[in-house]
Amino acid sequence: MISEMDELKQVKSNLEQLHNEAPHIYAKLEYIASLTRQLSIHYKYLGLLMFSNDAELVQNNRPTLIRESVLALYEQEVEKVKAEQNFILFKNMMLNLHNVDYPQMFLIILGAEPNFVFHNNIIK
Repeated sequence: MISEMDELKQVKSNLEQLHNEAPHIYAKLEYIASLTRQLSIHYKYLGLLMFSNDAELVQNNRPTLIRESVLALYEQEVEKVKAEQNFILFKNMMLNLHNVDYPQMFLIILGAEPNFVFHNNIIK
């Protein structure tokens, strides 16, 4: 069985490979993760927007303290990332992980090391 720390290291390795093979999608992922952070939106919501097919789950996790017009623009930006040709590479890579949470994944995209996000209570 693969541990959470092993999967976090694998995420970092996979993202480095994605950065080398498809720098355009990686730049878009950095952009949307940074925008999420700057708007103080939970990374869980970003992950649900990107990966969930459950509209009710996404709606139930929609931020309530952000102006509707700002949130609509944010959601449009997420859709632009998902529409990128190589987004499927990222999606397939991330859907195979079982012990990595959305905040951990997006913080690694922003440059955090696996040791930082491993059992960090602040981001969970």
